[in-house]
Amino acid sequence: MKPPNEFELPENVKKFLAAVGRKDPVFRINPKTSALLVIDMQRDFLCAGAPLEGYKCRDIVPNVKKLIEYARKKGIPVIWAIHVHSPHGGDMGLMEDMWPKTGPKGGGLVKGRKGAKIYDKLPQPLDSEVVIEKHRYSAFFQTDLDIHLRNLGVDTLIITGMHTNICCQTTARDGFMRDFKIVFVSDGVASFTPELHKAGLVDIAVAFGRVMSSAEVIKEIESSGR
Repeated sequence: MKPPNEFELPENVKKFLAAVGRKDPVFRINPKTSALLVIDMQRDFLCAGAPLEGYKCRDIVPNVKKLIEYARKKGIPVIWAIHVHSPHGGDMGLMEDMWPKTGPKGGGLVKGRKGAKIYDKLPQPLDSEVVIEKHRYSAFFQTDLDIHLRNLGVDTLIITGMHTNICCQTTARDGFMRDFKIVFVSDGVASFTPELHKAGLVDIAVAFGRVMSSAEVIKEIESSGR
């Protein structure tokens, strides 16, 4: 039985996946062709009182930190995606109406401001690590993320970050549609409410990839012999 803080699929979802013939696991992590993707781990998402603060979001910081340090130790590429918008506006599109008080008009995710920086208690990106600036939920949308992944020989994305059901899930969906294997770290993502978090995890497990805890990810990589 999983510890209470780890994700467990509802029984009816398990039955559905068995009925469609889903293998468990559908694939195994090959560290030689994997990358760790850290999405939107920025102050405006993680600091207390921040405009886009998630529910118990700082609880995931030690797990994401552990995975970053582990990936660096194992030679697994760490790729960062940060969500920023121009202080002059005009680059939000429909999201401007979706987030009127928490977007740039409300002082959130403005490029160059302190809130848009990587959260202080995380390791900061190394000069050798790719940092993607994005202006929409997906880290693939109008960025060069796909090119970097192909050049690195990556076919598997280990996804962490904020928010489970928005930027992380949208990136996972876009990655899956590009034939990347998706590993979604259940205790390395967070959302605005527990319900949104769980819904996002279930969606990934049903149609887009594997949902694993940070400990499970490390254990499987260790068992691969690398």
